[in-house]
Amino acid sequence: MIYPFRPFPTSPSRAYPLDVIYRPVIPIWIGAPGGRRLPYYGLLDTGSDDTKMSFSEAERLGVTVDRSDPILFRGLGGIARGYYGEVVLELRQSPRSWVWSAKVAFVPDEKEDAPEDRMRVILGHAGFFRHFHASFDFQRGRARVRPNGLFVGLGS
Repeated sequence: MIYPFRPFPTSPSRAYPLDVIYRPVIPIWIGAPGGRRLPYYGLLDTGSDDTKMSFSEAERLGVTVDRSDPILFRGLGGIARGYYGEVVLELRQSPRSWVWSAKVAFVPDEKEDAPEDRMRVILGHAGFFRHFHASFDFQRGRARVRPNGLFVGLGS
């Protein structure tokens, strides 16, 4: 499946003087096991160990979060405590789709996050890249995603 990069406003800097940046963000449907899947946008982040979503989205989807086993995440914003929950993910691009289950990390919402930021998903190694090959063509502004030999799920 080939996905065009999506434009995002940014503050120009000396390193990147433009006010728009194009990122490998793809549509993905996510839901609680046995529940309805809702559409999200997921950033293909090859540097992320885990697939991450916000706590508010776990509540919205009805995902049970295992609070007995916290995990600490270190990033530019400092340290955050997250918890894992089981979800069902789906990639769709007519006429094909892929559906699989994965544990994703749910992390605290940032106070300054806009609602659309809370709905953004970070697609990392566990939960996504373990199951898919991805290649990036920055010249053409697109990402190619296809299941790999570790994919365990339903494909059509």
